[in-house]
Amino acid sequence: MKTRILLLTLTASMFGSTGLFAEDGPKSKEERRPPNPEARVEKMSEALSLTAAQKSELLSIFERQAKGMKALQESGDADSKKESRALREETQRKVNAVLTPEQRSKFEAEREAKRPEHKPEDKKPKSEKGENAPRSKQPAA
Repeated sequence: MKTRILLLTLTASMFGSTGLFAEDGPKSKEERRPPNPEARVEKMSEALSLTAAQKSELLSIFERQAKGMKALQESGDADSKKESRALREETQRKVNAVLTPEQRSKFEAEREAKRPEHKPEDKKPKSEKGENAPRSKQPAA
């Protein structure tokens, strides 16, 4: 009897403690949504000291991008991934054209700092990493 109670207590505490380490589940659509164009421009303005003309031009660029992304999401097209990537790249080219060289380098440095680091070996196929490569037989010492 004592063994059962102890076992039930341990099991219950194990399941209860997993909640402490669990992450908050998937984010809602609102949480995953990129910031609105106005917020993006304001954030960039704080970081890069944008002029009023630059703010206006960037706001127009980001609004066009948001409309294009929304249209792609609603279309459900199979090529939407490629098209959204092309839209992001086009937006980045336009943003770069608006920024001064100093602002551009600062902006790029901040973007790079936010990107996760990837080790060069992460890009190699598994067979090159040695994970799936045949093992050589080595004589026992």
